[in-house]
Amino acid sequence: MCGIFGTTEFERFKTLYELNQDRGAFSFGATLLSEEGIIGVRKPGIIDLDHYKHGFSHYLAHTQAPTSSQREFTEATTHPFKAGDWTVAHNGVLSNDRELIGKFDFHTTNEVDSSVIPALIDYYEEETSDRDADEESAIVEALQELTGTFACWILNNKSKNIYIARVGCTLFVNNKTGEFSSKKYKDFKTLPEGILYKYNKIYNFFEPSTPFSYNSPYLIL
Repeated sequence: MCGIFGTTEFERFKTLYELNQDRGAFSFGATLLSEEGIIGVRKPGIIDLDHYKHGFSHYLAHTQAPTSSQREFTEATTHPFKAGDWTVAHNGVLSNDRELIGKFDFHTTNEVDSSVIPALIDYYEEETSDRDADEESAIVEALQELTGTFACWILNNKSKNIYIARVGCTLFVNNKTGEFSSKKYKDFKTLPEGILYKYNKIYNFFEPSTPFSYNSPYLIL
C-alpha cells in the first residue's frame, strides 16, 4: 500500500506527508515545482521536509510500502517514475504491466508495475502528429490500457500541467485549495472514478477534463 498527495502550501505538504506515512514509510518520492524548474526527490524511509520549505510553488509526492520484489531502496525503483516529458506517481496494483511492456517493447520501465504508466503516456503522445497537441488524449489512451487499480498524479514536465485520476483506489480532493491525498483530510471529497482531472493554474483547483473507460476489479482499497 502506498499514498499520493499534492498541494501548493509547504505546511500542508508536511501535514499530508504525515497523514500518508501509515500507507508506507519504506521510501519517499516527490516532484517539486518552481519558477526555475522541477526538482525530483527520492529518499529512503521517513525524511525531514524542512529542506524543501522555500521556493516551490507545487509539491507532488508519494509514500511507498515495499510492495514489489524490490526490498532494498534504490532510486530506480522509487516513485515517481519518468518517461519522455512525463512524471507519474501511482498507488495501486497493476496486473498487466508485464504484458504491456512486451506489447509496446518499452525500455524505460523496471520491475515496479507503476513504471509502465509514464511509458504508456509517452508512447501515445508520440503517436499524435504534434506532441503538444493534446496531452489529455495521450493520458486517457494510456489509462484505458491499464488493468488493476490505480490512483495517480501525472505531470507533464514541459507544460507543467498536473492531472489526477483514480480507479479502485482511494483519492480525496479539496477543490477549494487544489489539494489531494490518498488518505482523507478534513473536508476532502472522494474523487470520482474514471475521470481525468486537470489542475487549473489560475483558479487553483482540479476540474474534470476527460472521462475514460475502465473496469474496477476490486472494492475501494
